[in-house]
Amino acid sequence: MPEPLAPHDPHDEESAYADELDQPSVPRLGNRRWWWVSALILVPALALLTWIGVMNARDAITYHVVGYQVVDDRSVTVDVEVEKPEDWVVTCQVKALDVRFATVGAVPLTLPADGSSVVRRKVTVRTAARAVTGTVKECRRA
Repeated sequence: MPEPLAPHDPHDEESAYADELDQPSVPRLGNRRWWWVSALILVPALALLTWIGVMNARDAITYHVVGYQVVDDRSVTVDVEVEKPEDWVVTCQVKALDVRFATVGAVPLTLPADGSSVVRRKVTVRTAARAVTGTVKECRRA
């Protein structure tokens, strides 16, 4: 035979809740302390990220195509301007593309460390088929 349920005493729940409230709580840092801890972590991290950004931007190579001219079915002339650190030798890959953006010709362009930071060159690219544009794929430090 099942045992009858004991009558529910609401005072038992209240006393259990009161016991829970009496437990010692975890000591918490004040609001000001969290601001100081956050500042001590974020300020050096922000300074480090700024330094990394400046160091990477300082020795950058930038390039763009000033213009191009399709000479005939077998060649295109590309006018390229490259900005680089003066003491770097830089190699660029100049490409000619057809109507489907497929590469139909490519030639390396090497720029010496001649003391110039901005260098402009006209490059003739021989092609396997008629090109419709000339572009620079990439420039790297040699």
